[in-house]
Amino acid sequence: MKLCTSNQYLLSVSSKALLFFSLVVFIGFTSCKKEQKNSLRTIDLVHAGKAQKVNLSQFASGISYIPLSTSKTNLLNSIFNVVRTQDSYIISDFQHLFQFSPDGQFQGEIGHKGKGPREFIYANDFSVDQSTGLINVLGSKNIIQVYGKKGEWVKTIKIDKSYGFIMAIQCWKGNLLCSLDNSSGDNPYELLWLNSAGNVIKAFKNDYTFKKEDSAVLVFMNEFLFYPYDGKLEIKGIHSDTVQTFHDGGFTPRFVFEQGQEKFTPEVRGSGKSYMNNSGDYIFIGQLFETSNYLWTAYGLHQEGHFFVVGKDSDKQFSFDAKTGLTDDLDGGPNFIPKRELTIDGQEYLLGWITPLELKTYVSSDDFSHAKALLPEKKRQLEALADRLNENDNPVLVLARLKD
Repeated sequence: MKLCTSNQYLLSVSSKALLFFSLVVFIGFTSCKKEQKNSLRTIDLVHAGKAQKVNLSQFASGISYIPLSTSKTNLLNSIFNVVRTQDSYIISDFQHLFQFSPDGQFQGEIGHKGKGPREFIYANDFSVDQSTGLINVLGSKNIIQVYGKKGEWVKTIKIDKSYGFIMAIQCWKGNLLCSLDNSSGDNPYELLWLNSAGNVIKAFKNDYTFKKEDSAVLVFMNEFLFYPYDGKLEIKGIHSDTVQTFHDGGFTPRFVFEQGQEKFTPEVRGSGKSYMNNSGDYIFIGQLFETSNYLWTAYGLHQEGHFFVVGKDSDKQFSFDAKTGLTDDLDGGPNFIPKRELTIDGQEYLLGWITPLELKTYVSSDDFSHAKALLPEKKRQLEALADRLNENDNPVLVLARLKD
């Protein structure tokens, strides 16, 4: 199952289940430590309001498209995760990591899929050390393969399994923050802080242990969601309601999500079979990121995906359907579904992506022909792009330039 992790966020906020010997649910989330709620700003997800039509121009002043070059050697099955470095995009489809230039030209593959000593079977997660350019790829069995800027193998890091299985990683200031599997409910640790050699600097106590009431096992790809912003690393845990800043091996609370009776608690997780019969009754935060003016949160509740955008220094707030996205009134293009924030040369963008088939289908529709665009020339350029694309080409990255 391919769900976004993310340094990381989910591609879908709805939970998916696989049934075999026991019940397993894979989904991406976040958590926090030592919650201190007094004086913290509260974001009320229970009463966020009904989804409305929200125009992209509310936030952005421009839009651009980056078609990713396509060949037999760099076909992407989908997009699992995207990381922007200083001079490239690194994109994972869960099985491969490909590197593209800022204008979408293929630059090479990062490592290789395989069972060899310098390879990975699946790229369960990856993170880039922005200070060195080294690319850390989490494979199976607590093994991280480290590759250079051009995809060459550098070293292998094997992490002590006695702490539990690593589910996600985040490079930060030359070290690694790793989230651990908590599906059994009795792991004494939930996070590992490692140096570049893989040695444990600090193991963080698991504050969300639980007793399993039945045989159902709920496994989450990310017990934690990480997102870097403005030189800081923010985290939130699947059972926590507080977003905190990680620094120097500690945590500082920033704001709290009000989730009421819909909160997914450790006790609920312990009753796995009951949860699966009532999963729509609980809030799952699948995406979380910031821009200079807003906090962006996507979550699932009552079998629906919600996107809630709240002003950081204002009382503005917007609620729209997470699957529908923002109405693209800039060039009249297909609805824009934001995945994360990017800052490129000091300018902030929202990042999204779309398949060529989806783009071509929309541009050929009556909705596009009748759409009014604030930027008519951009509409003509989009039509020309759709005409050039083959429906089997790699996905197209979409950048919405945020207002100052």
